[in-house]
Amino acid sequence: MSELNLTHSNGNKVKLTTPDTLAANKTFKLPGADGSSGQFLKTDGSGALSFATPSDTNTIGPLFRAYLSPYQVVAHNTNTQIIFQNENFDTDSCYNTTNGRFTPNKAGYYILTAQLQFSNATSNYRYITRMLKNGTVIGRQDSWNDGSNGENHNRASTIVSANGSSDYFTAEGYQGSGGNITITASDAGTYFEAHFIRGL
Repeated sequence: MSELNLTHSNGNKVKLTTPDTLAANKTFKLPGADGSSGQFLKTDGSGALSFATPSDTNTIGPLFRAYLSPYQVVAHNTNTQIIFQNENFDTDSCYNTTNGRFTPNKAGYYILTAQLQFSNATSNYRYITRMLKNGTVIGRQDSWNDGSNGENHNRASTIVSANGSSDYFTAEGYQGSGGNITITASDAGTYFEAHFIRGL
């Protein structure tokens, strides 16, 4: 955020002064009485200030978490999009439970995480969790199954940027067992989540 200077004048009054060239949609945080959290102000580009709502600030943005239920099958040697049909929460309605896309409505940087619980029935093959931005892989976690009949959790996480309008994110599963593998339906084991870090 930009810096805002406060000048005391006439005793208890406070004068707020901003440059005429101050850009639009900048926000400023005023300290609270306890010296920590406080109110936000925003500018419209002319130097005028008004109180900002949480959505105007550079510190608040979309947050969601969704999980798989019921289970989903991933075929051998196939990248399969996972649709997380149930939401724990979705603050800005940015995740679509029908197509599995997270499309944040605020430009910024996000932490994106996907975890898949593979129900393995054979041994000696690779299984992968992938995350994609607009259809292109941006993060993945590769694992190797040495044993069999295991419930193996595979988690991938990365930091991504989003333009706040058209950029969308999805998650995929892959496995090379030679047959079908089930992705277990589980709130704790198979989930997709993201949260806003800061603006661009």
